[in-house]
Amino acid sequence: MRSPPPPGIYHTSPLPGRFWINSTGTRVQWSSKSKGPELSEFRTADIKEVRLGRTNTAFQRAYAEANGHTKRRLGGEDATGCFSLLVGETYEPLNLVAVNPDVFNAWILGLQYLIHSNQQLSVATSSAADQLRMTARDQWLEEIFARGDVNGDKELSLPEVTVLLKSLNLHLPRRRLRKLVSSH
Repeated sequence: MRSPPPPGIYHTSPLPGRFWINSTGTRVQWSSKSKGPELSEFRTADIKEVRLGRTNTAFQRAYAEANGHTKRRLGGEDATGCFSLLVGETYEPLNLVAVNPDVFNAWILGLQYLIHSNQQLSVATSSAADQLRMTARDQWLEEIFARGDVNGDKELSLPEVTVLLKSLNLHLPRRRLRKLVSSH
């Protein structure tokens, strides 16, 4: 049974659908009235790359041919919330738009983790996959933390967190970032 989609990620086609990652993190799924459930998903392991903005011809053409309302839905002039997943051996683009910066940041960070994790797990057997997934996630988090801990004091200051998040293509308003850091 499929879980209902969360709000926030839409495809750029003329008939947009909602997208989500299943609860096990193994498949990207979407709602589709014209396709059956089997054709409305792909494995997260098949994601080769995430590109930010409107970086391919189809995405740029969709924006150029759109009217005012649709242009806003496609991220506006500055391509806010736009990103593409390159999927499969042919690197087929799937162009998506997040409805707000928080949804965008959550997807980008989650997808970066899944890509890294899937690369680490590509040679693993299924019986060891759960243990390796934890190890890969922990290793990835340690690498990210070490990259951000510039002064080596084993703590991240607000300036270090700000630089680290920008390096991960996560852009939070300064006020919200201060609030998050001060609450921990």
